[in-house]
Amino acid sequence: SSVKSFLLTVRSATPRFPGTMMLVLVAALLGCTSGTLLRGPSPEQVQMLKQELSELEKSHNAGEKVQQRADAFFEKSKQLFTEISVVAENKTSNLETLLSHLHTAQTNLAQVVLDVKAQDKSSGELYARMLKDDDTDQSKQLLRNLQEADKANFQRHRRLAEMFEFKFKKAIHFIAKGEKAADKKKGLLEAKENLKQLMSNVKL
Repeated sequence: SSVKSFLLTVRSATPRFPGTMMLVLVAALLGCTSGTLLRGPSPEQVQMLKQELSELEKSHNAGEKVQQRADAFFEKSKQLFTEISVVAENKTSNLETLLSHLHTAQTNLAQVVLDVKAQDKSSGELYARMLKDDDTDQSKQLLRNLQEADKANFQRHRRLAEMFEFKFKKAIHFIAKGEKAADKKKGLLEAKENLKQLMSNVKL
């Protein structure tokens, strides 16, 4: 599939935390925490629920910010793919500017991977704690649904970031190899041929 279609898949899969889902989750937890709707939850249970829901919302918002930053870098990465293609086709173009852009992109994407992994781990720990604290099937299922949606989206963003980073590392390697060649002109041409080959597997 193309980079564009993959980006669209990642964006469309981004889970939101709509008010209706929050209300349903609150109702399930409040209504079932004590084991009976008539008796209702104790003040301690209500306080614990409020704290967990607040943590869940904060975690989700933090996750969305990480994913939004990732999406911004993905758009820049797509533009960099275009730059690689243009430079590789131009026999007289210099590779210094492209190399600088590649290093910056590779550094940013490496950070994206770290951020996504960290947020995925933090989110998973929070869901695990909430599932352990709760003992009702209804609310557990709602939590699992949210957990699975978040997990899947973190994985999509991580895989895409790793794919971009791998491609850019390869491009950096080809350029560095060309620059070290005894015959600079020949090394430059070989680097551009390698870049063209690299881009032949990328559909923009």
